[in-house]
Amino acid sequence: MDSISKDFGYWVKKICIQGLTGDGKEEFYISEDDLRGYWNENLISDVLWQAGVHRQTLPPPRSIIKSYIRIFSILVYIATPNLPSLAYLSELNEKGSDDHILPFMEGCFPGTLEGKEVEARFLQSQFLFSPVVFGSGLHGRDLHSRCVLPLTFERQLSGHFGSPANTVTTKLYKLHKASKLQTKDDLVVIKEYPKSEIGHSFKNELKAYLSFQYPGNEDYVSKYFLKYHGSFKQKDKAFIILEFADEGSLLELYKSNRVPRTREELLGLFENLSGLLRGLRLLHAQDLRRTNRQLRGVHQDLKPANIFVFRNEEGGTYKYSFKIGDFGLTSFTSDEAYHIKKTRDNKGGIMYNAPEMTNYDDFSRSLDEGISHLVDIWSFGCVLFEAAVWAISDERGREEFRSLRCEENDPNTLLRNQGYGASFHNGDRRLDAVDKTLDRVLEQRRFFDDITEGFCEIVLKHAMVPVRKPRYDAKELGAAIRQYFEEKAKTPQTPWQVPSPTGRTSITELDQRANPRGQHREEINQARGDSTVMIRSMELAIRTVHIPYLKKQVWILDENLSCIHY
Repeated sequence: MDSISKDFGYWVKKICIQGLTGDGKEEFYISEDDLRGYWNENLISDVLWQAGVHRQTLPPPRSIIKSYIRIFSILVYIATPNLPSLAYLSELNEKGSDDHILPFMEGCFPGTLEGKEVEARFLQSQFLFSPVVFGSGLHGRDLHSRCVLPLTFERQLSGHFGSPANTVTTKLYKLHKASKLQTKDDLVVIKEYPKSEIGHSFKNELKAYLSFQYPGNEDYVSKYFLKYHGSFKQKDKAFIILEFADEGSLLELYKSNRVPRTREELLGLFENLSGLLRGLRLLHAQDLRRTNRQLRGVHQDLKPANIFVFRNEEGGTYKYSFKIGDFGLTSFTSDEAYHIKKTRDNKGGIMYNAPEMTNYDDFSRSLDEGISHLVDIWSFGCVLFEAAVWAISDERGREEFRSLRCEENDPNTLLRNQGYGASFHNGDRRLDAVDKTLDRVLEQRRFFDDITEGFCEIVLKHAMVPVRKPRYDAKELGAAIRQYFEEKAKTPQTPWQVPSPTGRTSITELDQRANPRGQHREEINQARGDSTVMIRSMELAIRTVHIPYLKKQVWILDENLSCIHY
């Protein structure tokens, strides 16, 4: 028996893998699959015979492989000539203590001197053989501080070194096979909540994700929300395991300046982003056929940083799809009270929040007067409108839009002092800067853009209005936008008659600044006009080029798809 135990110990040392505890400490573990590859029925029978316990009432070798493979391995690993640890397998079997209840706590072994020694060695070694398995059983579980997570740290996504102690951080990890969880590229994001956030942010977010966990509903929900893979607590922290967005957040997409370049891409951006209204219907519990949920939620923190971007692998006209995440400020109320009772105001993000959530001083900020699901519609309307601004004017235009809002709100010291300078409203209605920005960006549209104006008008008319107007809910707003897109799909723009790009760098201005090639000057001269450019030759096409230092979109004629450069 001593030689078998030593041989097994050598194998363990050779095959063990390094994982992590919740606080980032590196620890080794052995996967269950590796144990099943090592042990077989004949080898187990030999071990029991040599240990002298074959006459005891033990589970047969086949049952040991099925239900006791880790416990059996630990008992072999800690065995010595003077410590017959396998003799206690019979007692554990009688108690029904199999692998599913690992890790053991104190008191699982007899209180004799020998039993206490076996227990001490068992409790010390069990974590090497008990990596955490992710999946349906890992919901808010309290894990021992020594439990090993079978994954490898990749990089920090948010909450970098030097952040306040109460900051919720997100980190990217590579899954090991022992996790039993399959994801794209074996990657997951783990949100880490400090002790101060467990009772609020962690609890809210966990409640939101668990409210969507209904059999047969997963695929539909995962179209609009980040996939939830489990949660746990370890030491003084809590953790939620989520799907990794391979393109980051919508805010990161803005900063990348990968704006749509064709009519199809522009339409795809608006369709995919506004499609999240179906997700809001689920959260607001307007579509109980899908969830049979008992809770109705209000997100309260919809903004570009909380909308996540994925590369669209299903084809379509736009290469990105979107999902909602971060439910740390979400509040819930029972569905029977939906049309009567307001839900808790968790004081969501200021910039994108609705006028009715405005707090003019610290005292009003401390009050909870309740809010309805319609605050999410205002916030999401701001997201949609800002996306339209970015799609036409890129990140510089989006930042200029923010500056205009701050400029308009600056005289209102109450708003400014409470952090509302960049909000889309003045505490009562939307800012004039919003409508002025729409006029400005429409002048900068590309020649193919017959979509943005009508899309923004729907958003301004039905979402970014005071709640008393009234404001559409997610179902109504989604229906209005879908109807608009369907009409646009039936009547595509004629490519040969194009509005003149007034408000951009004109052809005349371009002619004055540049020295184009002589063979194209005639085409440029012919293209001068105030209202319409008519292309009569099939050999000519109108192209749109962005010149960053001009801060304008410039129209240039090219021939045979060969672009003119200046």
